Amino acid sequence: YTNLELIDIKGQIIKTVSLQSKQKGWHRENINSLISADASTGIYIIRLRSDNGLGRTQKITILP
Repeated sequence: YTNLELIDIKGQIIKTVSLQSKQKGWHRENINSLISADASTGIYIIRLRSDNGLGRTQKITILP
């Protein structure tokens, strides 16, 4: 399985969402379930990580 994680600037994992697709290729995922409506404004990291340890990270900014 593949997980999508929201991480705060201190390195703490705020929320994890498990992605269910096992097919190779390009996929789209709505991240609204990852970022709650009451999330604090600031800089966060989104990390996509698979079972084999490969993944990608991206810095995002949440604005009010």
